[in-house]
Amino acid sequence: MSYTTITTDQAARIAKRLANHWRHKFTVSESAGVQHIHFPNATITLTPHENALHISITKTTSDDAFDEAHLQKVVADHVDRMAGETFTYHWQ
Repeated sequence: MSYTTITTDQAARIAKRLANHWRHKFTVSESAGVQHIHFPNATITLTPHENALHISITKTTSDDAFDEAHLQKVVADHVDRMAGETFTYHWQ
């Protein structure tokens, strides 16, 4: 699992836009404002807070070829695009 938090007062809007963007390609679910995007090998969870968006990637496969760093970049690029600004990501 990896995660990061970005500072933004648009967290709920960004999470919703990203979930809607990926809804045509992946299964998306929502519970209490938290968006879950189910990729084939991982689940992306977007948890909006008042001034921040928490993003986590949870691997859902035992595939050793899973490239978490690549998925982190894909998610970050899409968050930036949905927000219309560039954030700094510190994945842990």
